[in-house]
Amino acid sequence: MEENQSMSNINNPDEITLKELILKLKDYALELAKNWYIILLFILPIAGYMVYKAKTTDTIFPAKLTFMLSQDDGGLGKIGGLLGSFGLGGSGKNNYEKMVEIAKSRQIIYNSIFNNVEINGKTDYLANHLINLEKLHDKLWEKDTSGLKSFYFTNSDIQKFSKLESKAFIHLHKYLTGSGEKAGIYNCSFSKTSEILTMSISTVSEPLSIELLKTIFYNLSDFYVETSIGRDRFTYDIIKRKSDSIYNLLNAKDYAASKIQDAKRNLFEESEKNSTKKLNRDVNMLGVIYGETAKNAELADFSLKSKTPLIRELDLPMAPLDAKSESAFMALIKGCLIGGILASFFIILRKIIREAMAA
Repeated sequence: MEENQSMSNINNPDEITLKELILKLKDYALELAKNWYIILLFILPIAGYMVYKAKTTDTIFPAKLTFMLSQDDGGLGKIGGLLGSFGLGGSGKNNYEKMVEIAKSRQIIYNSIFNNVEINGKTDYLANHLINLEKLHDKLWEKDTSGLKSFYFTNSDIQKFSKLESKAFIHLHKYLTGSGEKAGIYNCSFSKTSEILTMSISTVSEPLSIELLKTIFYNLSDFYVETSIGRDRFTYDIIKRKSDSIYNLLNAKDYAASKIQDAKRNLFEESEKNSTKKLNRDVNMLGVIYGETAKNAELADFSLKSKTPLIRELDLPMAPLDAKSESAFMALIKGCLIGGILASFFIILRKIIREAMAA
């Protein structure tokens, strides 16, 4: 048996036995114990930095808002075909991806951050509150030389933005929604299973998180509804104006015929009889036309109401929010672990190199 084991060791000179592995680990453990001061030198600065970072990092106030989107175009039956003949109706399935993309668009962010809101006793644009409370002068624009280091918005008309104002707005949009290399503080997503959409934002100010998220939601809701029914509203307005115009003309013709009849008390000359007949004929014709246009207006109104999406908030953010801050104790533990691992790697690698050079 021993001969077989010795023969196996001869055939596999590089194979390490369990005994050799235990002795090697013990040797490394003794090396680490002997160089405890090196481990301490690694741990102290790393742990100290992480505790300092935890102490100086601002508390974050994450806010969340959930809502549902309902846009039912089905169930119109035969009326759907009739609406189609007027360019109304049609399919319009819920498009959650579209809603998410719109929620992060510059249009929605612009409509939202230039609302005047009072926070901490000061009324200003949400954009300026964001710049001030998130300390963006130091966080984003510390090395800027174009004027952003002390910039605040004084104009909310994007058509009149200067180059500096446009640059600041683009930076704010990226800070909120994120860029390719960094996630933003604001996000919108949806669940494919529950079909519930969620908006979230995290800032260093509780009222800023709440007000900004609610403002974005209401602007998103208004914009989505308006764009969803824009064509149908346009069609309805045209048909309704036409119907009202015919109705007014019908009343005018009917009034003119009645006025002639009342004035002559049925004693007409031949020319007046012809005028009365013409007016009565016009009234009858306009009555038929008005009946059709009134029916079309009702159908258009029905289509408009049936296609108007319903956006219903489920949970709005409200104070107090659950604040999140990094624990100094947890930071100390992380620092000790990171420092200990780095020091151990350094000591063992140094020992391996020494043994290799001495061999």
